[in-house]
Amino acid sequence: MIEALGIEIAISAELESELVETLRDKFGWSAERVNEARDRLWRNARHVVPAPLAGVVRDPGDDHVVAAALASGASLIVTGDKDLLSLSQFRGIRIVAPSTFIELFKI
Repeated sequence: MIEALGIEIAISAELESELVETLRDKFGWSAERVNEARDRLWRNARHVVPAPLAGVVRDPGDDHVVAAALASGASLIVTGDKDLLSLSQFRGIRIVAPSTFIELFKI
């Protein structure tokens, strides 16, 4: 569905690892469910290797998200993370909540 809108998903190893950990530990998903979600999400994703970036987000653990977006040439980061959302944009990359993304693209 995302591809039909001309949207490309970019992923780094660190983002993928963080997603797996969040789904498993925060939401209690089984390994099977996590693997199914990961396979569906990343099947057509472009994998990037971002350059290190520091001091951008008030939570230094989130700098890797912005680094991946920069490496991919992204125009948008979709996140529920309050530290990332507080930036609202970085070097021309908009940072929006999932609800805003849905509204923007009428998904």
